[in-house]
Amino acid sequence: MLAFKVLLLTVVLLVVCTECQETSWKGGCRGTQYGCCDDGRTPAGGPNKENCVNAGFVGGCAGTRYGCCSDGVTSAAGDNGEECPDLIVS
Repeated sequence: MLAFKVLLLTVVLLVVCTECQETSWKGGCRGTQYGCCDDGRTPAGGPNKENCVNAGFVGGCAGTRYGCCSDGVTSAAGDNGEECPDLIVS
């Protein structure tokens, strides 16, 4: 019987805590224009997670398998810079 009461209390507390987080958590970085960085505490400085420590590793060519071409914008298609603008011959 005691185990059932403990289980019931645990379930009730989880439901209450979940509802509190979803409805009343408006402050902190979640309440900012661009939300939080991946750490969940630092406010992002822009839509691409500017001001975040790991911002360079998320999205863009830096986040692709072969990284960026020398222009820093275009994604390379291979280890040797395949399909980079400086290697394309007309």
